[in-house]
Amino acid sequence: MIVYIWTYLPTGICLVGSAHSSWARITDYFRPAKLLTETRLGMQFLNWYGFKNIHLSIIQFDPNLFKIADVRTVEQFYIDNLYSVLNIIRSVSKAIRPNITRVAYLLSPLRDNPVPVYVYDSTGSNLLHIFVSKTILYADFSISNRTLLLYLDTGILYLDLFLLSTKLLETASQDNMLTLVQLIAMKKDHKSAGFVNSYNKTKVRPISLINTIKPELSKNCRSLHDAEKYIAGIDGKASRTQMRVYILSGGLYKGHWIVKEV
Repeated sequence: MIVYIWTYLPTGICLVGSAHSSWARITDYFRPAKLLTETRLGMQFLNWYGFKNIHLSIIQFDPNLFKIADVRTVEQFYIDNLYSVLNIIRSVSKAIRPNITRVAYLLSPLRDNPVPVYVYDSTGSNLLHIFVSKTILYADFSISNRTLLLYLDTGILYLDLFLLSTKLLETASQDNMLTLVQLIAMKKDHKSAGFVNSYNKTKVRPISLINTIKPELSKNCRSLHDAEKYIAGIDGKASRTQMRVYILSGGLYKGHWIVKEV
């Protein structure tokens, strides 16, 4: 078992991690196929900075003397005390840890090419989270490149909830930033609520029927299905498909029924 620390020496940026299978984890970082295909942060670190000016520290733990919890405690110590802004998951132990902003790193003139993506609330007044690159956003936030193109820097809200930008808004507050887990939970809760609302709207659509010849036959129905049955009981036949056409057009169904959603 190990705790390992990758450091980019010109800036002091660190990436802290741990592994149970120490030999396999470290050797993975020196395999070209792994570097090209894997999305783990350690791989991304080496893709961004290369192997020059890189320092690797390894702290080894005897599994006969230490437990996983001990390894996590040491890992947490270095996440909290080093310039570990690349560690998206800030808490690896049971202790509650403070959020650490990545803004200082992202504004550094020594930062390399990856473009950060800032996630704001719907008004752009609160910065919620920072992804240090699009690649990390794709993997961790489950969003495709095609979808991102529709919302990034366009002013259109993703899920009607998030404003996505490559620009840091100076007027946005950084006091309400969320962890990745909290951000994903917010996304899932919103999508779940949106699905339920959409389903309910589809399932229940009250219909108003107005008979222009005999107003006393007018009626409010619970659904389009009930409206179809009511008209069929009076006129002998009705069609929901045709009724939908008249709902959209505003014309008279069968020449004497105004059909509209309530």
